[in-house]
Amino acid sequence: MKWFKFIFLFLLLSSCAKESIKLETQELNIATDNDIYDIVFLDENIAYACGGELWKSGFIAKSEDGGTSWNIVYEHFNIIFELEFLNENKGIAGAFWGGILKTEDGGNSWDYEEYPDMSACNSVHFLNDSSVLICTGSSYHFGGLCQYNFNSSSLSFSDYLQSFEASYFFDEEEGVLCSYGVIYKTYDGGNSLVATNGQGDFFKAVDFNQQGEGLAIGYEGKILSSKNKGSNWDKSANKSRFFTTKGNLEGLSVYNKNAFVCGENGSLFYTSNFFDSWLEVEHNYEHANLRTVYIKNESEAIVAGSDGLMFKIFF
Repeated sequence: MKWFKFIFLFLLLSSCAKESIKLETQELNIATDNDIYDIVFLDENIAYACGGELWKSGFIAKSEDGGTSWNIVYEHFNIIFELEFLNENKGIAGAFWGGILKTEDGGNSWDYEEYPDMSACNSVHFLNDSSVLICTGSSYHFGGLCQYNFNSSSLSFSDYLQSFEASYFFDEEEGVLCSYGVIYKTYDGGNSLVATNGQGDFFKAVDFNQQGEGLAIGYEGKILSSKNKGSNWDKSANKSRFFTTKGNLEGLSVYNKNAFVCGENGSLFYTSNFFDSWLEVEHNYEHANLRTVYIKNESEAIVAGSDGLMFKIFF
């Protein structure tokens, strides 16, 4: 009987073990030792990144060679969490505690606007040429959504008593929003929300491919998948419940059927078919908190995180 129990335990642990993959990496120099929170590409060559240190400083960096080299183009007095460009000239960034930065000259200069009654700007998204939806929140039960007019700098806030962290829009009206506890759908640009069955975690990131297939991740480790533009969600991969053993999840990027998920304590996972199987990526940065990942094309992604760490990964 003891041998039976031993064999059963061995088989159970073996089935729970995470499969891994070794991918080539190339470390990049972004000339900062602050945390990097977001990366966005305008085209194959032009890219921006942002981040900083909470309560102390923030920055925006620019690359003109596909993310290989970077220059700091703007420095701020507080951390910058996310940025987005509508086109090569028009961009917006969200900072901690009600700070909005915008540019109309391709990031060469940035104007700062402060809204003291608004909490941290966690996510910014252009709905059209003038309207921007901002996800806000600085604790679990404090935050909501802001409708911001880029041209007039007017802002209206809807308090949902929960932090909103990320959004993805398929067009000007239909989108998905991640919050504390619930993933929402909207069909009117964020003016009203419909709760989905994606629940039970502090959802930090969401991304989709062109076919409307996507993923959402939670800070406590959930990885959910959707085949219908986020209307319904299923657990992605049988082993996703074991992904929290190394650290919490924070960043996500989807490209066709490929996806990367990253998080604290060097957590980095890859799939080439994100409805079926995940592999843990072996790398040399296991003590870093990986905060963001961006898949650039069908073979290359950029990962970034704490203390200015940024590296390319080839898959």
